[in-house]
Amino acid sequence: MAIEKRQHPVMELAERTKGSYEFMEEAKKVMPGGVTANIKHFAPYPIVMKHGRGAYLTDVDNNQYIDYLMSYGAL
Repeated sequence: MAIEKRQHPVMELAERTKGSYEFMEEAKKVMPGGVTANIKHFAPYPIVMKHGRGAYLTDVDNNQYIDYLMSYGAL
């Protein structure tokens, strides 16, 4: 049985969401934590959405997500 070596999930996220990280670093300069409400912040940083259509969201790095929260917060 072979053992597969994998990166920590946070490192994988960081590689896929560099644009969100950069955006949040700029946002922190003008808003506490870079967000308008503490409920919108999560570690290591929030993913910044570019647009949504139906049940799908696309972040600033062009990754696509399914909106399981049903438009919980404004984009």
